[in-house]
Amino acid sequence: MIRVQSFINQHKKHIIVFGIFIFSLSIFLIGNAFALLTPVKSIIITSEKTSYENKEPGSWQVEKSSKWIRKGVAR
Repeated sequence: MIRVQSFINQHKKHIIVFGIFIFSLSIFLIGNAFALLTPVKSIIITSEKTSYENKEPGSWQVEKSSKWIRKGVAR
């Protein structure tokens, strides 16, 4: 018992910092566990240097759409 108390007294600052770190990490993880889903219907990405609308050679466009089926999973 004396050894444990001696260790605690010698490393008090480290123990407090570690406790604050664990508490902060817990708050962060709990906050993300209850994050709201943000619907993402679709996204369109086009080339920046060339105009896709003007059908310039080398231009491109990517279209993707999805729907949330459960938290963190989209189809």
